[in-house]
Amino acid sequence: MFEVREVLRLWLAGEGIRATERLVGFDRKTVRRYVEAAVGLGLVRDGGDGQLSDVFIGQVVEAVRPHRTDGHGAPWRLLQVHHGEIAGWVKEDLTAVKIHELLERRGVSVPCRTVQRYVADVLGRRRGRGSTVRVNDGEPGDELQVDFGRMGLVFDPATGRDRVVAR
Repeated sequence: MFEVREVLRLWLAGEGIRATERLVGFDRKTVRRYVEAAVGLGLVRDGGDGQLSDVFIGQVVEAVRPHRTDGHGAPWRLLQVHHGEIAGWVKEDLTAVKIHELLERRGVSVPCRTVQRYVADVLGRRRGRGSTVRVNDGEPGDELQVDFGRMGLVFDPATGRDRVVAR
């Protein structure tokens, strides 16, 4: 609800849909849905922040996502039904992509991204995006890096032919 309140607060302050998208981190379509629902429920742009009561925000959320009282849709609830299997596969160190494939084989059709979020949020396993190793760049001239590869063809006037340029 905090994010929805922030979307509407920015809109009341005169921000556009795209600017609000960038500031809040929501998709533009999501921002538009919340704003349109709020306007439909009586939000007036020059009415101030006092319009954004908890009850009003709840009505906006209900209007946009009527069947998602917990914030998740039907695919998430389908994964909850198969929680035991998924937890076992996570213990076997299977990736979320492989878990998605195994669920598909069993007739459980959910988006792969939903499986990835479920594994990360509910089972606490995340892959990738680990800590970054910082490299201390040296002073100019301290180090030389050479990359070998083919850049393309260049015409050689001496031979009258194209030559391969390597770097």
